[in-house]
Amino acid sequence: MAKQIPQLSYYDTRWKHFFRVEKQALLSIIPNHIKAHIIHIGSTAVDGMVARPIIDIVIGIENPLDVYTVKDVLMFNKYAFYTKRSSLDDIVFYKQSVNGAEYVLHLTKYNGETYQSMLKMVKTLLKNKELAQRYSNVKLQLIDAGADLLMYAKIKRKFIRENIM
Repeated sequence: MAKQIPQLSYYDTRWKHFFRVEKQALLSIIPNHIKAHIIHIGSTAVDGMVARPIIDIVIGIENPLDVYTVKDVLMFNKYAFYTKRSSLDDIVFYKQSVNGAEYVLHLTKYNGETYQSMLKMVKTLLKNKELAQRYSNVKLQLIDAGADLLMYAKIKRKFIRENIM
């Protein structure tokens, strides 16, 4: 099996548009009685960041009992469920849209630990441009060194843990 090398892109202003379009699509399929907070997270949410061109979204559900209803709704609407990346606190989905945008959705309890840590990361990078630039530089160095997807993810997690969390 060939090693997977992550592809990075310089900041693309369309990323925020892609998020808004997907948020509207999600709101149209999630039942109205379920209180869902849909937030753009990850590097594509931070102006100027180098990122893998995948729009990361967290969907925080206020009533924990509704999380599995939303999971079923997403699966019914052909979002691919990532069994290997999911946990009880972070149910992960993937979608590629007709416009070519890729999405990773994290379904979790609103204001739970997972939700809060995802928000903390993006808020910190939005506020601290120097830290965001250092994070971008780490990613670029990993690509220049030929890091595969597993090594890339491992070093990114380490940077986040040491500098943001």
